[in-house]
Amino acid sequence: MLKQAVDLAGSLNNVANSLSDLGRREEALAAAEEAVRLYQQLAQQRPDAFLPDLATSLNNVANRLSELGRREEALATAEEALLLYRQLAQQPPLEGFRDQYRYLAEHRDRLREAMNLARFKRLQSAASKADFLARALTQPDHGPSYSGQKLAYVKLRAKS
Repeated sequence: MLKQAVDLAGSLNNVANSLSDLGRREEALAAAEEAVRLYQQLAQQRPDAFLPDLATSLNNVANRLSELGRREEALATAEEALLLYRQLAQQPPLEGFRDQYRYLAEHRDRLREAMNLARFKRLQSAASKADFLARALTQPDHGPSYSGQKLAYVKLRAKS
């Protein structure tokens, strides 16, 4: 549900800009305002993730209002966006990404461990095959038919 809301809000902003480019200013404003409503809901749930998008959307609405000649409303909306941008500027850089970074670092470490284990198992398997082949090929022969059987067995075993 969250992903759909994020995608919808982003698409609404894109549509608003396209409608504005086509001169369909009222429709552009309606789409931009709907995007703001969605980002407001999302920002209430996860401000760290969605306040930047809300600020951008508010700025988009301010532009649409200005295009319609509604300058006072445009100014008020632009000031609202500016407040959010100032709030975001006061946060330490990447503050909202600390948990995501920690998760990714832990995931990276688990992948490294798994890769090392997989390499170890492959090396162990190769060493085991090499040991088997060395023993099989260095054992004394018991006649021509035994050598052929041993070689066939060794070839079969080397493939597995």
